[in-house]
This record gives sequence, C-alpha cells and structure tokens, in this order.
Amino acid sequence: MAFRVARKDHTSDGLPSERHSRWRSRARKLIGGAVSTALVASSMVFIGGTLTAAPAAAADPFLCTPGAVYVQSATEVREFVVNEQGGAPGDGGTLGGTTLGVDHSNNALGISSSGQYAYTVTNAAGPKVLAKHDRVADVTTRTSFTLNSSVLRGAVHPDSGVYYFASGTVSGAINLYAWNESVTPQTYVQVGTLRPTAGSSAFGANGDMAFSASGQLVLVADNFIYSADLPKTLEPSTATIEAKQVHDMGAGVQGNGIAFGNLGHIFVSVSGGGNRIIEVDLPRGQTVNTTSLGSFAPTDMSSCTFPNTLTLKKDLPGGRQAATDQFALRIQSPAGYQVAQTDATTRGERTGLQPDYAGPVFTNQGDTFRLSESASGTTDRTRYAESLDCVQVNPDGSTTPVAVTASGEVKQPAGAHGTDVTCTFTNVRLVPGLALRKTSDPADGLAVHAGQRLTYTVEAENTGNTVLDPVRVTDDLSGVLAFAEYQGDIATKIDGSPVASGAATVTGDDLAWTGALEPGQVLTVTYSVIVDAGVEGERIANSVTASGTPPGTLAPPVPPTVTTEHPVAGFTVAKTSAPAAGSVVEPGQTIEYTVTGTNTGATTLNPASVADDLSGVLAHAAYNSDISTSVAGTPLTTGAATITGDDLAWTGALAPGQAVTITYSVTVDAEASGEILKNSVTGTATPTTPKPGDPEGPEVPGEPIVPPTVTTEHPVIGSGFTISKSADPASGTAVSAGDTVTYTITGTNTGDTDLDPARIVDDLSGVLDSAGYNDDVTADRGAVTVTDSTLTWTGGVPRGESV
Repeated sequence: MAFRVARKDHTSDGLPSERHSRWRSRARKLIGGAVSTALVASSMVFIGGTLTAAPAAAADPFLCTPGAVYVQSATEVREFVVNEQGGAPGDGGTLGGTTLGVDHSNNALGISSSGQYAYTVTNAAGPKVLAKHDRVADVTTRTSFTLNSSVLRGAVHPDSGVYYFASGTVSGAINLYAWNESVTPQTYVQVGTLRPTAGSSAFGANGDMAFSASGQLVLVADNFIYSADLPKTLEPSTATIEAKQVHDMGAGVQGNGIAFGNLGHIFVSVSGGGNRIIEVDLPRGQTVNTTSLGSFAPTDMSSCTFPNTLTLKKDLPGGRQAATDQFALRIQSPAGYQVAQTDATTRGERTGLQPDYAGPVFTNQGDTFRLSESASGTTDRTRYAESLDCVQVNPDGSTTPVAVTASGEVKQPAGAHGTDVTCTFTNVRLVPGLALRKTSDPADGLAVHAGQRLTYTVEAENTGNTVLDPVRVTDDLSGVLAFAEYQGDIATKIDGSPVASGAATVTGDDLAWTGALEPGQVLTVTYSVIVDAGVEGERIANSVTASGTPPGTLAPPVPPTVTTEHPVAGFTVAKTSAPAAGSVVEPGQTIEYTVTGTNTGATTLNPASVADDLSGVLAHAAYNSDISTSVAGTPLTTGAATITGDDLAWTGALAPGQAVTITYSVTVDAEASGEILKNSVTGTATPTTPKPGDPEGPEVPGEPIVPPTVTTEHPVIGSGFTISKSADPASGTAVSAGDTVTYTITGTNTGDTDLDPARIVDDLSGVLDSAGYNDDVTADRGAVTVTDSTLTWTGGVPRGESV
C-alpha cells in the first residue's frame, strides 16, 4: 500500500486524489478483515507481560514528509494531510479516514524517525499498556506495566530510537521516563525530572513533547515551548533536567498534542471548545490555519519530521583566562520574526562546551541570521583565538557543514524533514609558550680534549597556541671561545627548512637570532668549535636565553636559561732514561728507564693505559726484573705495570692531576756493539664524567685521548773503529844513524755511531831504545801526548771519519 507525498487535487470526500486510492484500499482491507479481527484478538499471545498480535499484511511506514502529521484519539491513529500550500481559513489539511494500525493505547503518541514504529501509552495513573506498532509489519506489541503517574507526552529520539514519555505537571515539575527495550522483560526507567530554568515560565498543566533532529527535547506546556538536553544513557535518576523556555506561542495556542510538519511549522491538537488542529508559523508568531476535526477527539499528535531550529553555543576547550571571564551570545533574527534577537551569557567556570547557549530559535528555511558574541565579565577577547562553525545535525547523528560568513551570517538550510543547525563560537584560551633547548655532541657534561670538535644545537619551539613576534635567542659564547675556536659554520632552520634571510649570527662572543615563530614552529641553530690545545683542566661552558612576545596583553614567555658545560680532559705520556736518550752506551752498561702517564685534565681518566714496546731494547739488552709502579708517589701493591715478553703494560684510573710512574732497567748485551737500543711508549685514556641527572649512577665515558708516542734511542759502542800505522821510510827499510823515521797512525770510525770519546795508545819503548823522539807529535783532531815511551790520543771521531 503506497503513501505518496504529492497532492494537488481533492476528491469529493476531501482527500487528495493521490491518497484516495490508498484510503479506499485500506478500507477494503478492514471490511474484508472484519471477521478475522475477532480471530486476531483471540490469538494474542501473553509472554512476560507482553501481548503480540498475530502478523497482518505488510504496509509502508508512516510518511516522514512535510505534508504528513499524525493525530491520535483514545482508540485510533490517523494521518492529518497538511495543505502545504496553505488554504482558506479552516482548510489547513484533511484528517484521513483510515485508522493506521490497531490496539494503540490512548495517549503519548511518538513516531520513530524512520516512520516504522508508533508508540502509545495509557494516560491514567496505575496499570498501563505500552503499545508499539510496527507499521511495516502491521503488528502491534502491547506490554503491561504499572506507573502511578499520568502520562501526557511521548516522543521517539531520532538517533537512538528510544521512546520517551512524560507525566503531567506535578509540584511544578514533569517526570521523564524512557522505555528500555534492551532488558527482559522490557520496562520503563525514570531518567530525570524536568524543571523550568530560572527566568522561564512555570509549566502549565497540559502539553506534549517532540525532538529536534539533533535529539534535543522540545517540551510544550500550555502555550510555552521549552528545550532540554537529555542524559545520554538510560540510568535511573530523578535528578533535575533543566528545561529552558525558548518560545511563547501565545495564549490562544495551547492544546494536548503537538507535531512538526510543513517544513517546520508546529501543529497543535485541541479537544476542548471544538476538536481542531492549529498550524502555527512559530518564528513569525502567526497562526497559519485552524482546521476542525469534527467528532474526532484528539489526545495527542506526532510526526517523523522536525522543527527548523538554530542554536548558538559556546565552547571553551582550554578553559578561561580568568574564572570570571564570560561571553555573551546573540542570534539576530530577520525582520518579521516574533523574537528579534535571542541572547545568552555563559556562567561559571566550566571547561569545554558551556551549558548556557542561545536558542534554539525556531526558524524558517532560507532565512538568514546574524550570529555574534561579545565580552562579558572580565573577558579580554584578545586573549582568545575565536572561530565560528555551523553544522546541520541530521536525525542519524551525522552532521553536514553549513556555510557561515566572516561577519557571522548563516542561512537556515532547506530539508524536507526540517533542519537543525548548531553553530558554535569556539574561544581557545591563548597560552603563549616558548621552550628552549640546547644539546651538544659530545653531550652536555661529557669531557672533551684538545683538537676535538664540539657541535652545538640550539632549539627554540613555540609551544603555545599564539604567534610569538619577535622571539629573541641569545647564546653567550664567552666561556666557549676562551678555550675553543669557532668554525664559522652557523646554520639556521625553521621547521627543518633553511632560513634565507634573518639567520642567526655570531658576533664576538655572542650568538643572536630574532624573528617570529608561529605555534608549533621550531627554530634550530647549529654551530661548532674545536677545542684549543693547552686548555686541559678548563671547562667549556655557555648559557643560552630566549624570550617571546605574544599579541595583546598576554605575558611574554621566558623559558629557563639553558647551560652546557664540557670539562677539558688531558693525558700525556713521557719517558726518560739514564743515561739520557741519544747517549752512546757500552756493552754491559745499565740503562734505567722512567715512564710517566699524567692526567692533565679536569676529569677522571678511567681507564688510562700505558704501553712500552721493548722489542727494540730487549733484542740487545737484558731486563733486570726491577719494574716498579707508583701513582701520585704511592707505590702500587696491586694493579702495577707488568713486562710480558717484549711488552710493558699498565692500566688503571687516574684522578685529575695524578700521574703513574713506572721504572725499570736493562743491561746492554756484550754482543750489542754497533746496535741501537730503541723503544716507543704509547698511551690512551678515556675521560669519564657523572651522568647528567643521575650523579650517583655509573659515569659516562667520553672520547678516548691518544697522546703522541714517545721514543728513546741509545746507540752501543762497538768494533766500528780501526787503527792503522805506517812509517817513512817504510817498515822493513834499512836505516842508518842520523836518519829520521816518520810514523803516521790513523784511527777510522767504521761504525754507525759517533765515537766520543775514542782513545789510541802507541807503545814507543821498542823505538826509543834505539832512537830519540823529536817532540813533533801532531793530530788533526782531539789531543795527543807522548809521555815517557807512550803515545796517547783521545777525542771524538764522528761516524765515517778518521783521526
């Protein structure tokens, strides 16, 4: 069976031609089913307080169109077909002649937004029956329960599908109930008590209720309309639900039922003084028409379309700058509206969506409204970021954006079911924030050493929700550049992108940057230095500061100063010997060595290591097993240096200023002549510092220090010296008395070291027994003498040369 919307012509019985066949078809069904009605009644099944009628023929749902509202009497529910284009007085629509469904209760009609279900409840206090009619299946389920309260009102929530019903006015309040279909057996639960808010009129005795498309309760008590926000759950409660008066329909418009139709008009059913339905254009306060219902005595009305409403809310997601900050909201209606403007002012200190809002204002589709807000209380609007957004809230809970102009104008959108628009001024509390960070590589607190690169990164982040202009960052480098050299490599980025102009600069001992940072932006400045030589024991320290300027009267954020500090570590190794390095030694001579490792820096060295490669010594000398070790002058009983094979080794910890001293000796081999005793000492040390933030925890190692290698050499005197002697006349030649014989002695250094001293001795006793010395001895280097019968020469002979 079809329920069609379009209707232009009327038949002789007053029905539109498109609907006439529908009613005729339905009438045939009822006449043809008259006998079976008794059978249906006798075949009802009682289960847990619920009676379910046997299934009937399937039908279309209730029409959810602008031209369909529904009115009930004590025994039946009918459609009131609205004359959407208006009509002559008294011709606002036509009451259908067909009952929609059977076994309804006598009041509190509510129809689901899909048009499938209609709920009704017994009006009188005491035993009751809730009837749920499934229009599609054409089946009515009746559930019995007891409630010692009359029931005047009913409506179905558009999104959840929960049926709510309410009492009459008792002691100035109305009890609100919900039918809980999620439990077995199904039953009611009181979810709260409706009470008028301060400044609203008291509840009248009669009325009805409905829902807007967003699920806001629209309550009518006599001629006043109220709105209320319902709890989101069906928890039992008698707590107050505030009902705010939003409209006065006038003394001449009041009744026992309401429904919304014809694109947002309200329809009011009246039984006293003549059964009739009054159609009212709420925004303009005009009665559109009054249509008689004849003998049909209405008890309630409903529909599955909604009023056109506009609500202006306030959201303070970050709270208030001051507890006394408040905001005044205004909806300016177009000319001709009964209420020219609707105002509300927030109260209290609540964060988020405020309980006070302007509206809902009943509107007509296509009309334009101006929305505005102003400061109230102690509010300074420059301390908030403001925005205005509007959405249409649909019956299924979804939303559709609605355009709003920069000046706050919004047009009520069109929609066959009625449109529900919620606009929200969001005022975000401006909270300036500036974070300052400085990191370094190596990390803050770790030791550095001469020649090491130290890279710094300075970051300033706008952590607030407002621009900071300007932001100033200053890094005092005086404590850095006193001990390190700036490498001229400063780089500036914002959010990872290089800054083309306005980059940070280093001038003298100061790094500086000035610029603007939007919320969330991060300034990053990097630069590096290399630690100077000779500054062991110093501390490279600096401090960076920043400030930001927010708009208006907001206090500038000044983050704490950030400092970094790096102690300069140092480690040297040295080796001395007796005789001193480079001296010529002889086979059988003892050489004493002293090896020293010194912590010249400001940190503990742990470990520090010393190694002496003795392979070039012990190849030509014998170790005397006399090694000794001391730290800071105190001999070590454990952890002393050792010599294993050709290697001397020591590992241990050295506090700042401490030195390890290792001594040992060797004896030059007898066969070492002409050799060179050579060795090299190396070292390494790892500076350690307390872990930042955990001084009691394990210390953190820095980059190892490797000092220069130290070597010693000792050449050994050997057979690299030859002596030759010649005579003139030559040896073996006969000589006579009075002849002179000239002798020449030559000493040649044939080794690979200088000889100093060298000595030549010539025994002349075999000559001077038969000859006399002419006292004419000479030498081209050194010193020569003839004493008695012995010639002696001493002096130095460089390698490869002679005397």
